Amino acid sequence: MAAINGLTIPAASATKQQADGKVDQAVEDAKQAVDNTPGLTAGEKQAAKDQIDQAAQTAKDNISHATTNTAVTTAAQDGILAIKKAAALAAIDGAAAVKNGTVNGTLLTAEEKQDLMDQVAAAANGAKDAINAATTVAGVTTAKDTGIAEINKVTVPTVSAVKTAAKDAVQKAAESKLSEINAATALTAEEKAALVNQVKSMVAQAERDIDAATSNALVQSAREKAISAINAVTVSATSPVKDQADGALDKAAAAAKDQVDNTAGLSAEEKQTAKDQIDQALQQAKENVAAATTDEGVENAQAAGLLTISKVTAKAAIDAAAAAKKSEIAQAPLTTDEAQTLTNLVDQKAAAAKAAIDAASTISAVDQAKDEGVTAINGVKVPAASPVKAQANQAIDAALANKTKEINGAANLLPAEKQALLDQANQAAVQAKERVDAASTDAAANQAAAAGVTAIANVTVPSLADAKRDALQAIEDVLKQKVAEINGAAHLTAQEKQDLISQAQQAADNAKDRINQATTNDDAVKQRDAGVQQITNVKVPTLAEKRAAALAAIDEALAAKQGEINNAANLSDQEKASLTSQAEQAAAQAKASVNQATDDAGVAQAASAGVAAIMGIKVPGLGDQQAAAVAALDEAKKNKLAEIAQAANLTATEKDKLNQQVNAEYQQALAKVNQATTNDAVERARTAGVTAIMNVKVPTLAEVKQAQIAALEEVRAAKQAEINRATNISQAEKEALLQTVANVADNAIDQINAAQNDQEAAAAEETGIKGILNVTVRSLDEVKVNGKQAVADALQNKLDDIAAAANLDAAAKQDLVDQAKEEAATADAAIDRATTNDQAFAAANTGVGQILGITVPTLADAKQAALSAIADALKQKQAEINSAVNLTAGEKQHLLDEASQLADQATAAIDQAATNQDVEQAAKAGVQAIQAIQVPTVDQSRDQAISKIDQALATKQAEINAAKLSSAVKQELLAAAGQAAANARTAIHQATTAQEIAAAEAAGIAAIEGIQVPAPATDDQAGTGSRPQVTGDANNPQPGNDQATADAQSSAMAGGLNGQSALNGSSDHQQTGLPQTGNNARRDLSAAGLLLASLVGFLGLAGFRKKQD
Repeated sequence: MAAINGLTIPAASATKQQADGKVDQAVEDAKQAVDNTPGLTAGEKQAAKDQIDQAAQTAKDNISHATTNTAVTTAAQDGILAIKKAAALAAIDGAAAVKNGTVNGTLLTAEEKQDLMDQVAAAANGAKDAINAATTVAGVTTAKDTGIAEINKVTVPTVSAVKTAAKDAVQKAAESKLSEINAATALTAEEKAALVNQVKSMVAQAERDIDAATSNALVQSAREKAISAINAVTVSATSPVKDQADGALDKAAAAAKDQVDNTAGLSAEEKQTAKDQIDQALQQAKENVAAATTDEGVENAQAAGLLTISKVTAKAAIDAAAAAKKSEIAQAPLTTDEAQTLTNLVDQKAAAAKAAIDAASTISAVDQAKDEGVTAINGVKVPAASPVKAQANQAIDAALANKTKEINGAANLLPAEKQALLDQANQAAVQAKERVDAASTDAAANQAAAAGVTAIANVTVPSLADAKRDALQAIEDVLKQKVAEINGAAHLTAQEKQDLISQAQQAADNAKDRINQATTNDDAVKQRDAGVQQITNVKVPTLAEKRAAALAAIDEALAAKQGEINNAANLSDQEKASLTSQAEQAAAQAKASVNQATDDAGVAQAASAGVAAIMGIKVPGLGDQQAAAVAALDEAKKNKLAEIAQAANLTATEKDKLNQQVNAEYQQALAKVNQATTNDAVERARTAGVTAIMNVKVPTLAEVKQAQIAALEEVRAAKQAEINRATNISQAEKEALLQTVANVADNAIDQINAAQNDQEAAAAEETGIKGILNVTVRSLDEVKVNGKQAVADALQNKLDDIAAAANLDAAAKQDLVDQAKEEAATADAAIDRATTNDQAFAAANTGVGQILGITVPTLADAKQAALSAIADALKQKQAEINSAVNLTAGEKQHLLDEASQLADQATAAIDQAATNQDVEQAAKAGVQAIQAIQVPTVDQSRDQAISKIDQALATKQAEINAAKLSSAVKQELLAAAGQAAANARTAIHQATTAQEIAAAEAAGIAAIEGIQVPAPATDDQAGTGSRPQVTGDANNPQPGNDQATADAQSSAMAGGLNGQSALNGSSDHQQTGLPQTGNNARRDLSAAGLLLASLVGFLGLAGFRKKQD
């Protein structure tokens, strides 16, 4: 007994500790393998480690429950096998992720990528099936290695076969089109080059579009679009450049023939000869055009032909001018020698002009030589008379001019008197010139001239005194008559008579002053007539006239007031009737007072009071506006009267007439203002009245100035006709030139009018004529040359910009250069086609704008665009991730971090790029990498959760099947596990969000793993009386003992699963019945209770969610 009591019982099983250590080592190795597995995300690695931990925990639990060394070894081996499988499955997932990442990193189409990823998935799924089916660690390793090898066998091509085929098709279409272009013999080298560049540009764009396509459909679309565009490139059977040149030559030849036909002075034979020469030049030019192989050759052939044609027409114009001048010489009254000398001079000038035309190398030079030749021929002066007779006539003209000046300078003469004297002098001059023209000798001509000079000198000029005396006497006589008339008017008051006499006396005194100041007979007569008229105009009214005028004034005031009242839209009918009644009553009272008056003073007072009473009736509304209008009219009247009074060149009569005109306009406007019924009407009346008053013209006339103005107008008309005849300029240009001529002419006229003497007026006239003649009409050729130069300058500037762009590669630069040159060629062609200056200007401006509008991208711009593309791709991916309702916050954050990291990497690559091409490639790679991030769908999350449920179920099933239990117990445990898995799958399928799926998955796994598999009873436990039907020796258990134990376990499990014993507080009864097996029973019941609670809780959660939905 002492020996027995002295035995030491260890606190823990060394075998189990050793088994736990092996499991721990397997866990450490497995986790290390997971950490070293490429392709797995942090979340995936953690999930694998969680599975490893679960397998380890299960193994340790089984080791802990094991009662024999063999059971411990089996539990350890099973656990290590499960741990190895978890690590192996993670390795398969990592290999598949690496391979899929390689696939997504290519430029393959979506379909090609999907095919490769399907191959990867098939290899991965096969490997996982083999791993799960393996029963040994070696088998797991073999299945894993084989699976990874199969995944790695999936070959990822670097080039898309679909895209390569599409590019080959595009290239084939391009080669066919290029062959067609090169076979077009009618085209010039430049035309072919332009078409070739167009096709090459299309091929390059197609390759870019195909590379950028992400699906077979998009590749096919890019291929078909490119082939269609290439096939649509038209290769003309004829050369547009040559056709244009031939057309220009035909047009020039036709115009030249028309010009020859319309050239006066040429005979029919001369015209036909010139047209034959034009046809010869046209034919030769067309042959040269057809033979040209370049645009420059065509242009040179065309230019040479146009030059030859222009020379033919120019020489015809010279011949016509010479013929016209010789005809003029033949008709002049000259001697034979004089005529021959002039004819020889014409021939010399014609020959010189033709030589200059032959030497000209441009059409403008030909035109210049022609114009200068015609001008030189036309400049040959053909005298209208002999020099002797001309000199004689000049002497007569000089004598006449002196006499005319003497007469016109006589300040005391009336115009009629001056005219009579001028007529005498002119008659003497005419008679003298007739005798000179009739003279047949120099002596006779000189004698006739001397006689005429003497006759003109004998015309005498009279004096001024008598004219003034007669004028003063006439004023005095009229004044006496007017005073007598005034004094005889008995109805006038003494004051009225005195006022009228004072008016008449003032008019007489003014007239006398002006007469005494007169410096010519005409001035004296004019001042006399004006004074007589002013005195006569002093009106002596009768009493009846006074009354009639007063009554009319009252009626007029009443009518105006009635109109004002009736037109007041703001008044009611009753208010209008009341105001009208007041006005009519005031008018009636005023008329009664006028009729009762016995003299002018009474009539005037009654009328004034009546009008004031009528007008004093206030009509609400327009008063202020009318007052302002009246003030404006008063101001305009005041200013205009002041202007008239200050005009020193006007006579008193002219001033009086103008004053009357101003007063009439003022009264008319005043009446309209007073009659206006609206503010707008008042404003219109004011504006019209002020304008009418200001438009009263205060004239200033000078005969000497009018002559120069007439000459200026003649030059103006000639220049206007020249501008209007120009066919190469637009209407706008014509209007601009006409406006310039008008400005010059008007300015000259203003200067003439402002001149103080004849010399200043003549200088203003000469300046104006020169200014008008200097207004030139630019030729179409000059505008075209300038336009092409502007295009060339813009092209060179753009080429310099392109060459200086260090950030562009050669291909990019060449594309820009080709684009700029194409725009320049288009502009030059449009300029050549222009038939007006406006068209040439527009073509040049358009070309320059198109060339300068070509953007040369900078490196900074390219980087900014690339960064924007990365930012947009990141933003879109972030939105896609954040909108994925099936993901947990952790899963979303993991994807967001991955996208941000890829964006940062792309940004760094863009920042380090040194060329636009590098930037584009970095941006493209970054965008593709970000877009390649896969955001799991709800279905993917659901499938993954179900997969984990299946794995948990498989693990539990394996555990149950490996346990040494009866078939009945195993069947019950397997059914419970299967039901827990089915319930979990149902909850997962019903879940709609990541949180619900994760909760359903966790609850399901917990329910499955919560099913406890009871360990078999040990021999020691069996010998302590725990089996109800134990008989015989405790060390020799009977055959029925195992069945009793199994039955007890089955009973306990059934009670636990039915939710009875463990939940009804019957543990004491169980302990009484089974005192040695109570721990196992409680453990079984706890497992069953945990399973039931988990399932009920989760199903309750699902039901609650359904109610919410």
